[in-house]
Amino acid sequence: MSQRVRLALCIASLVVLFGLAITTARLWAHESLWQVISLCVFMFLWFVVAEVRRRRRKRAGLLPPQ
Repeated sequence: MSQRVRLALCIASLVVLFGLAITTARLWAHESLWQVISLCVFMFLWFVVAEVRRRRRKRAGLLPPQ
């Protein structure tokens, strides 16, 4: 899978998760919007860290070429 496709899928999944989080928060009315936004930021950072770690392992030769 190319880097652009992977990035597009990551961004699309984050947009969907952000929308679901806002919808869920509004339906339950227990979470504030700031908590939802902070959750989405945390998930985005999680994806970034995972991608950076994957690239480092690939560069070090620990992952097979795709």
